[in-house]
Amino acid sequence: MQEVKSYNFSEKEFQKIAKLADNIHNTIVVLKGFCENNPYSPDFRHINPVVDLLFDNSDELTTIFIAYPEE
Repeated sequence: MQEVKSYNFSEKEFQKIAKLADNIHNTIVVLKGFCENNPYSPDFRHINPVVDLLFDNSDELTTIFIAYPEE
């Protein structure tokens, strides 16, 4: 994982960005589940790699926001 540079967000801005990251992650989780439950649809087969990539990236982003306050 790359080192995060120092940014000066207010607490309110940080919470807003963390909430947006969480909403994106939750949306991708639902989309991933939907694609996995319909594996025989040609449309879902083609977008599955994209959904997997988005899931991994959103998971990493959400992890940063969860771990950040502890540092």
